[in-house]
Amino acid sequence: MSGRIWLAVAASAALSRAAAAEPTADAARVSFEACGDLATDDVRSVLAVELRALPSGPQERPEVVVTCDGDRARIVVQGAESREREVRLAGVPARARGRLVALAIAEAVSALAPEVVEVSPRPISKAAPAPARPRARVVTARSAPPANAWRAAISGGFGVAGRPATLSVGASMGLERDLGRLLAAGLDLSIDRLEESASAGEVDVLAGALGVALLARTEVDSAVLAAGALLRGGVAHLRGRPDPASGARGHGFAAPWGGVGARAQALLPAVAGGFAAFSVEAGLVTLPVSGEWNGRRVAAIAGPWVTFRIGIGFPSG
Repeated sequence: MSGRIWLAVAASAALSRAAAAEPTADAARVSFEACGDLATDDVRSVLAVELRALPSGPQERPEVVVTCDGDRARIVVQGAESREREVRLAGVPARARGRLVALAIAEAVSALAPEVVEVSPRPISKAAPAPARPRARVVTARSAPPANAWRAAISGGFGVAGRPATLSVGASMGLERDLGRLLAAGLDLSIDRLEESASAGEVDVLAGALGVALLARTEVDSAVLAAGALLRGGVAHLRGRPDPASGARGHGFAAPWGGVGARAQALLPAVAGGFAAFSVEAGLVTLPVSGEWNGRRVAAIAGPWVTFRIGIGFPSG
């Protein structure tokens, strides 16, 4: 039985040595000079493993000469080119010296091998997703009243007019049309009522007028702003209401009146395609109408006037 075991171990050792020496013989021829203290079998065994791991060996098998001098080992590798290494063994345990020399030889041999550059294919990255298209925001903002169209509006308001200055209330209906992008023309019919006090009673004044305006216009966001000059003229009716205690008799009459002025307005979009209209008008009566009692003027459409109007309108096409 013991003889069979010895034979098996011997055979295993021989196969191990053959396997270790075979790669070294293929990759490099190694010789040692004056290296009696160096475990050369360890050098060859480790070198075989290291050279097997090289990505590519040199084009022709190099010759390696290891020369030992005390605690130094000089390594010369000769092939297509020559490489030299020197290994300091001072302080290195005896069992590790063979491995250290083998690693130095493998480094020198690998320096003779043609450089292998591994070019990895460029990673194909997933195509970056296209940037998300911003969602179109549906804005339900109302648009400005259409340009170059007739607009009809009705409005009401109050003002100050007459002599002496008296609060008035009134209403108007108007048509307006843009003349291009910068101008607009307007036509309106207004009626205002005011009641003036006199020493012997009251005077009712009803003034109707036709107004013509030429306005400069501009659009700001969804609003249309306009301002310009106007002419206003019509008929005023004055009727006296004397105090019963005065014993006077009142009567009425009508007469034409007119004046010049200015208007500023803003048209803002409203519901159902309509628009809200805000305006202020100021003017000066140039053709006055006055009422007298006993030769003394007691009421008149004269002097300055100011009116404020708020209304609603719709484009007519």
